[in-house]
Amino acid sequence: MRNKTGAALLLVLTGCAGQPDKRPAVPNPAARKCLDDGYRLVAVKKDGVPRWYFCIDPESGKKCEVWAYFRRQCHL
Repeated sequence: MRNKTGAALLLVLTGCAGQPDKRPAVPNPAARKCLDDGYRLVAVKKDGVPRWYFCIDPESGKKCEVWAYFRRQCHL
């Protein structure tokens, strides 16, 4: 009985291992505000990984870090 339970558990676990994560992505509210307000969102990457995001006014070129823009500490 113990071997059958272990085998069944192994099958269940290995069957789930290849399943993609189906959870919806939670949008970053600061990034969403930047885009909704008509600005461009640009990621600054370090070692290929996004580390910082900037909200950029395409007309003036002025940029704000997205959370500073979201908190109204930086104005475009």
